[in-house]
Amino acid sequence: EAKCQRKELPATYVPFRHTLFLTIAVAWGEKKKKKKIFIGAVEQDSPGYPDCKPIYYEIFNKLINVGTRPTTHIKVETPLIRKTKSEIVKIGISMKVPFHLSWSCYKNTDKACGICHSCFLRLKAFKESDINDPIAYVWWKLTNLRYFINFKFYNCKCDFTLYNSAYYRHIKIFVCLYNTCD
Repeated sequence: EAKCQRKELPATYVPFRHTLFLTIAVAWGEKKKKKKIFIGAVEQDSPGYPDCKPIYYEIFNKLINVGTRPTTHIKVETPLIRKTKSEIVKIGISMKVPFHLSWSCYKNTDKACGICHSCFLRLKAFKESDINDPIAYVWWKLTNLRYFINFKFYNCKCDFTLYNSAYYRHIKIFVCLYNTCD
């Protein structure tokens, strides 16, 4: 795994994103007298996203307690927070999650870029799970190819190698997913 730490938040960071979503969910949940709100936050994302850490949800739950009526007992649950992305993929497969309808890419909307941080984590999770990612990526020009993706880390440069076994092409893309490295 990459051991690189960001000194700054990534460009994809949206200030207080989960807070905004959860505030609306808590307001609606209080109105409807609900007890739990579930969010799929994952701690593995936390090097760049402060709202993906367990402490954030512990404090947010305290805020709910002091910011709602005394009769309101809503709690935010984070069942995936300590799971790895590959564990989440395996759980999803066991539950028959339609991963072909899911999206991770921060750069594109028609085909995933395959090189942004979110795509990198997604591809790594599917590879570690021995499952083909069912979504299309821009650098896959042909469909239904067998592929093997290897990740190696050298000074936080991601040596992202795609082996296209159908045509025995070897494509190397060197991508640094972080702005600065320790």
